[in-house]
Amino acid sequence: MARAASRPVLTPVHDLERRGNGVYVSTGSDPQFAVSRSWRPFSGGWAVVNVDVRYALQPLRPVLFAFHGDRGEKVMSYRLPVTTRGMIRKAMPLPPGVSSLRLDPTETAGVEFALGKASVREVGRLGLLLHVYRLLDINERKKLLRDLLHGNLGAVKANVRNKLLSEDAGTEYKAWVELYDTLTPEDCSAIQDKITRIKTKPLISIVMPVYNPRPKYLRKALDSVLRQLYPNWQLCIADDASTDPEVRVVLKEYARCDPRIQVAFRETNGHISAASNTAIELVKGEFIALMDHDDALPVHALYLVADEIARHPDVDLIYTDEDKIDEYDRRHDAHFKTDWNPELFYAQNVIAHMGVYRTSLVRRTEGFRVGFEGSQDYDFALRFLKLTEPSRVRHIPHVLYHWRIFPGVASFSTDNPDKSVITAQRALDEYFADVDRAARVEPVAAFPGWWRIRRALPTVLPKVSLIVPTRDRLDVLRVAIDGLLHETDYDNLEVLIVDNHSVEPATLAYFDSMRGDTRVKIVRVEGEFNFSKLNNEAAKHAIGTILGFVNNDIKVIHADWLSEMVAQVSRVGVGAVGAKLYYANETIQHAGVVLGLYGVAAHGHRHFPRSTVGYFGRPMLTQNISAVTAACMLVSKGVFDEVGGYDEEHLTVGYNDVDLCLKIRAAGYSIIYTPYAELYHLESVSRGENLSAAQIERDAQERAYMLARWPEVIANDPFYSPNLTTTSENFGLAFPPRARKPWLES
Repeated sequence: MARAASRPVLTPVHDLERRGNGVYVSTGSDPQFAVSRSWRPFSGGWAVVNVDVRYALQPLRPVLFAFHGDRGEKVMSYRLPVTTRGMIRKAMPLPPGVSSLRLDPTETAGVEFALGKASVREVGRLGLLLHVYRLLDINERKKLLRDLLHGNLGAVKANVRNKLLSEDAGTEYKAWVELYDTLTPEDCSAIQDKITRIKTKPLISIVMPVYNPRPKYLRKALDSVLRQLYPNWQLCIADDASTDPEVRVVLKEYARCDPRIQVAFRETNGHISAASNTAIELVKGEFIALMDHDDALPVHALYLVADEIARHPDVDLIYTDEDKIDEYDRRHDAHFKTDWNPELFYAQNVIAHMGVYRTSLVRRTEGFRVGFEGSQDYDFALRFLKLTEPSRVRHIPHVLYHWRIFPGVASFSTDNPDKSVITAQRALDEYFADVDRAARVEPVAAFPGWWRIRRALPTVLPKVSLIVPTRDRLDVLRVAIDGLLHETDYDNLEVLIVDNHSVEPATLAYFDSMRGDTRVKIVRVEGEFNFSKLNNEAAKHAIGTILGFVNNDIKVIHADWLSEMVAQVSRVGVGAVGAKLYYANETIQHAGVVLGLYGVAAHGHRHFPRSTVGYFGRPMLTQNISAVTAACMLVSKGVFDEVGGYDEEHLTVGYNDVDLCLKIRAAGYSIIYTPYAELYHLESVSRGENLSAAQIERDAQERAYMLARWPEVIANDPFYSPNLTTTSENFGLAFPPRARKPWLES
């Protein structure tokens, strides 16, 4: 009776329609249940949440919010496992003084779902231990019991903590895999039918260097190749004088069972580069796919590679998405990559697994270089790229490679991390000695294997015209102008203050005081606020070869911000460069624009902590990107004029910077985001929020214009994976993904 009385009640309070018998429909994008405790209030501490989802027509992505503080004004959020059916269970630490809970079942309108029983059960240490025990497999349970019996409480705490963290990180991806990345018999039948329709079926040679893998996982790797639905493959194995005799037994067994498997046994150990080259000597195929000796391929991997080759016969290099698998073949930590992104590749090896290379060019590179072990694939890719061009590099947005990694599984790079970093820098140094001799390769602090390519400024500094539109708000304008003039270590600049109807005496007096500085121009532009027009008019008065668009609420952090941006925008082929911007509370305001977010575009990683690594380092690494914000953006004056500047007619306030960037990209230039130009930005402080009916209508019109003007690119941002969400800025998974499945296409 007590348990029943303490069961929380879910009461729909927003964007939910009750249809009886536990059935609900979300009527908006923010459906909410109030979670009330009928017997006694929540007290804080560890709790286990259970929600029985009887069914959902679309996957639910529930989030539990806990409100606390003196007036319940603070909030903590907990994302629950994604599901369409079944019991959701999750342990979470409720904050002390928790006053109320709220459950948001989904973030999508029009979703019908039915809920059964729900509970929020506060537990002590024993209850938490029992919850974790249920999550463990049999071997993990045995280890936990041994640690308890031996009084090794530190190990018990560590295991409990790690399991809770892995449960939190892995449940969403597990649900995603089950829903969207698990092939059905119907899928396999459709793929086999598509394979028969491929006119030219290239021979794909898989190169696998082998040295002392655990036989169990070597067999799994070989079996994953044998199970490929695409039949026209060759497996080229070079055993690098493994000392485990069972390895030779396994390799000979598999070579006997399928003539497509060829094995070379090296007499001496030469490490991974030499072994890979021996395997390459066996290659007969038009393309080479690289695979490690204990990893695995999904059954449709080579089919999708062959399909990509059939659609793009001139392709030279293909890379795919990847994830990791543990000793029990459980998938986790998926890396959903961008389409070809050279600047991001220089910062980290995004090709990695699985890379597929045209054999004729591999021969020209002379394969892998001895002495670059640990980063041999990075060095190989860098040298290969000099033999092709960006249009011949393709990305397949599907997880086609499972990288086996868990404690006890070793590779050269994991056993020799320092040497791997050294060889990666050597490879990058040699590459840039050929393609950009003035560039310097520097490691990213605290992240070995990630890199900053520091570009050099032109010998003669180009004039930069910094354009700052404003209407009064002298308090923020003065900070911005002082930062540009006195806290920026770039000598050849001018500042154009674009005055749009300032009327306050203090502001007008400030303008008068600035007229004595030869670096400053005051450009008066009459009429209603039109951001595009203000910047276009100022650009006519600018004498710089580089235009800098800067909001009046920017605050300089480091003096070298402009030098970094000029060095980037001065490179051949670069049209615009954007900076990394922070709110005053030290969270990210801008780290690049992602197209398609919330329908048109938004800032990825917005509100994340300033120092966040984010999604595979994206906020902290230089990269190609579709658009950047004009709150701090540099554009070549020639490029700006070539594309016609900002759109004054259709985009007076919003999306004008995104539109400008898309026009620049359409003209063949790159857009670069650099995290090494850092500034504060108090977003929209000078204009306020879009609250009036007229502003809401204008925003709707501008959104409609963007969708009509750029429908394809907004729907398919090349620098954002179709497997990631467009309903949030957090790089979460998309439910469902937008990646096309060619075997389902007519």
